[in-house]
Amino acid sequence: MRKIFSSKTHWFIALILAATLVFGFAGCSSDSDDDDDSTTTNNTTTTVAVYKGTATNSAGDVTGTVTFLSDGTFSWGLTVGNISIPALTGTYSGNPAADGILSMTIKKAYDDDSEQLVDYTGNDGTFPLEITDGKFSFNFDEDELESPEIEYTRQ
Repeated sequence: MRKIFSSKTHWFIALILAATLVFGFAGCSSDSDDDDDSTTTNNTTTTVAVYKGTATNSAGDVTGTVTFLSDGTFSWGLTVGNISIPALTGTYSGNPAADGILSMTIKKAYDDDSEQLVDYTGNDGTFPLEITDGKFSFNFDEDELESPEIEYTRQ
């Protein structure tokens, strides 16, 4: 039988295969990172619905804005006069873009002392929120917020 490859040829082919594998794995690692970034980009959280409402109390107009996001979270802000606070954040289930009942769970609430959102430690942070004709009414039972009942309307 005739030798097709010499010993040097075997080493050369082995070296090319090894280099291909090394660069291939290095390329896979980089591609994997790119895929992770594009997954984050492709899984962008979008706004499902926004509700706004205004009422008046002793401090002036109180405006509330509730934003529902596609990842099942919500943020609830209040503006009293020229002071805005992030009143609540949490999770919800249901469809805020349609009439019906949402199940709301408070995860964080505004703390006057620290002037920021802190983990909610109240008795029960879960409550129903009924939306009828694109509207719902709500007031915070917190003296420090001085919030009258506000009728919120889907924007």
